[in-house]
Amino acid sequence: MNEYSREIEEVLNEMISLLLIPHFEQLGMNATGEWEQNIQARGNEIWGRDYTKYLVEGRPPNTDTSPDAVRRWAYGMANFNPEFKKWLQARGLTEYGVQIAYKIGMEGTNYYPQGTDLMEFLETPEVKNFITDKLKDVIAPKIAMQLTQEINLIFRR
Repeated sequence: MNEYSREIEEVLNEMISLLLIPHFEQLGMNATGEWEQNIQARGNEIWGRDYTKYLVEGRPPNTDTSPDAVRRWAYGMANFNPEFKKWLQARGLTEYGVQIAYKIGMEGTNYYPQGTDLMEFLETPEVKNFITDKLKDVIAPKIAMQLTQEINLIFRR
């Protein structure tokens, strides 16, 4: 980590709150609030839930789409996957969990194969400008102070 990691992390967390999460909600992806609660900056990286890849790319059908294999997988998803269970609860669909998981296993999700722009959004001018402007406001004064201190030390010699 560099000496400005804390400042970078703060700026990224602010961007997540003010830009990324609203974009996520605008895409209509919110179900349980779990994704938003877990997306965060760590240093100069953004970390989130591993299922973010399915929100971005969609989820293809299972590799083995034989009815028995998908049925076993669907039973496991509906009964033992806490995120899937929360997703079902948020929609009032808990009694249809195995059927919904079976359909996902056979067909994939509706984001597949076209995906979404959830992560591409981070490369938009709006996000880049936000981060650049905030970092200038936070880091530039610190760099100026450091340079002034170093120059003063040089002239004192």
